[in-house]
Amino acid sequence: MEISLINNYKKPKHIFAVKRECKNLRILRIYDCLRNGDGISKYEEAVRSGVSEKTIQRDINDIRAYYAEQRVNGGGSFVVVFNKKKKRFYLEKEKI
Repeated sequence: MEISLINNYKKPKHIFAVKRECKNLRILRIYDCLRNGDGISKYEEAVRSGVSEKTIQRDINDIRAYYAEQRVNGGGSFVVVFNKKKKRFYLEKEKI
């Protein structure tokens, strides 16, 4: 019995997903966009990075966890928020 790899190949969900990017570089780019005030769209970032929107959400959650840890340690007071109208994530100064 011969197993065909071609039949088991899964096409990318996004037409534009040409290559997958290293997780570290992807998270740093997301972080930079947030710090610059540009904000990010999960869909646009997923297409750019060649990963799913769920993966981008996990990356955003990692960045949120980083900022939460910084607050506990007396560091910055920023939070990642989602703007429903623009459908983008932004970094904002935490309201105390």
